[in-house]
Amino acid sequence: MIALHLTEVELEAFSLEGDPSMRVKATTPLAGTPGTEALGLVYFEIDPGEALMIHADSRDELVALLSGTGLARVGNSAGHVSTGGIVFIPADVPHGFRNTGSETLRAVGVFAGADFESEVMPDDQQTFEPPAGSAPGSQGQSDGGLITWHWNDLEFFDMWIDGEPGVQWRLSQHLLATGATDSLDDVYFKLAPGETLATHIHSEDEIVVVLSGTAEGAVGEETAELRTGGLVYIPADEPHGFRNIGDETVEVFGVLRGPNMVTTFDSMVMPFDTNVFSSEGVDEVLERTS
Repeated sequence: MIALHLTEVELEAFSLEGDPSMRVKATTPLAGTPGTEALGLVYFEIDPGEALMIHADSRDELVALLSGTGLARVGNSAGHVSTGGIVFIPADVPHGFRNTGSETLRAVGVFAGADFESEVMPDDQQTFEPPAGSAPGSQGQSDGGLITWHWNDLEFFDMWIDGEPGVQWRLSQHLLATGATDSLDDVYFKLAPGETLATHIHSEDEIVVVLSGTAEGAVGEETAELRTGGLVYIPADEPHGFRNIGDETVEVFGVLRGPNMVTTFDSMVMPFDTNVFSSEGVDEVLERTS
């Protein structure tokens, strides 16, 4: 079982020569770990007033803000982001983050492949203002515009298994609905104290990050305690589940390779009356229950 806590990893400082405000502390904690080639991972921290320099990555990326507030620049547009915010960044599109708040901005990014490469943009592109003469990008388009949403704005659906008290959770998805990518898929779920997300498998690898609360994660025959900032890498077809073992709601963010991910539970999931969910078929399943 590959599990770690992002707040405990060792960070390396990176800065832009000639501009002390362009400074970030970052790490790629899964780099070189066997069995994690399907997804890449970066964790970074930005101190108040400082910024992650404008750069481009060779793979699509999904970034989740674990704490702090800031300004995100993606391609031809920029916007404010805060704790619980999610930002999609297409491959090869220049982007960066500036901390505009009073606390450390902490974020995790998941890439569509561990073999991603990054290129820092030239000095004349190190600005958080959109390029002159450019038009802002639109929600749901991967044309160089800012595509972002917030955890609190998602619609969650109640799910449970009949005859298994406490096996119940709330689920949401969003990225595929934007039409922005076919390389990544996302999933979000909440567990009240004592609740359990039933054991299931995915057809693709997954990286799960705990946004709040304390959970016990089970992958295969192994378990680990995952508090806020905890992360686990789950290989495709590996049975796994989560249980809230704390006193507050557990909120979890997961990223998988997409778009044809299929999830299979051991038992029938209610109210959908099925144990198999396809990423592309989620809307159809929800319509049957509305």
